[in-house]
Amino acid sequence: MGGQSASGGSVEWLRGVLGEPALTYDEVLALGAQAKEGPTGILYFPYLTGSGAPLPDSRARAAFVGVAKTHGRADLLKAALEGTAYQLEMVKRSAERIAGSPIERLLVVGGGTRNPLWLSVKADITGCELVVPDVPEATLLGAALAAGIGAGVYADAEEAVRAAAEGAAAEGAGTRVVEPDASRNAAYRKWYEHGYEPLQAPLRGVYAALHGLQG
Repeated sequence: MGGQSASGGSVEWLRGVLGEPALTYDEVLALGAQAKEGPTGILYFPYLTGSGAPLPDSRARAAFVGVAKTHGRADLLKAALEGTAYQLEMVKRSAERIAGSPIERLLVVGGGTRNPLWLSVKADITGCELVVPDVPEATLLGAALAAGIGAGVYADAEEAVRAAAEGAAAEGAGTRVVEPDASRNAAYRKWYEHGYEPLQAPLRGVYAALHGLQG
């Protein structure tokens, strides 16, 4: 289990910061499309409400590192998407060490799947193939299936999943696949291994020390 407490929250926060009133989701997509291809050169640490797995730390705070005067709103937005994907890569690498095998494919659901740039960034940073089922509300579907099992509509989880799959097939729902780009993955890997990961300890140390001084 490797959740991020402020993945979508980072996008929501930036919607308000970058626009007055807050950017609409269509405006967010349009702004993201203006960003250059590949790494922005900005490292964003998505710890607006502390850090979750694989290094839980409630004292950690978000940071933008490497911002230059040439960067604009589109770069900041894309950097936030990159930062959440770098954090996903950290979780993925931790899971690979624990499992002793590589992770090459990710099943992706949720509101973030409506943002094609975010999906592309996640694929490029993790190097994984992303499989996106045509399920608009995965959480609600899961809750409904669990309720159906509890109410006796389905005998067990296997029957519930079968029924959901059959319903999706009847409606013509399918999946889309987002493949990583090899050259961008190589570029992002450098930023992760020489920037995002090495800066974890110093940044966390700063806030640990400041919290200690406040205590």
